[in-house]
Amino acid sequence: MKNLIFIIILIIVAIASALFFAQNDGITTINYFGRTIDLKLNWVLIAMIMLGFLLGVLLTLSNLIGTRIKLLSANKRVKKLEKTLKTHQTFAAREEK
Repeated sequence: MKNLIFIIILIIVAIASALFFAQNDGITTINYFGRTIDLKLNWVLIAMIMLGFLLGVLLTLSNLIGTRIKLLSANKRVKKLEKTLKTHQTFAAREEK
């Protein structure tokens, strides 16, 4: 059911995007570093959306990697503390006898 809803939303977004890009077919001038390029506006929009998507993915991946590193560090600390706890429990059991 979730897949069907996702596909329907994806189709709606694709149709809305196609209509939006079809209406923005004018020529635009881009100036950068003293150079000028004339491009169709829909290609500029597509390029900027893709650039934004890629930047979002890169930021998300960097955050994910940082979280993964913290998780690995925490797991190592937990194992070390469990080993220490086991040692103390063994020592306490010996003293009780």
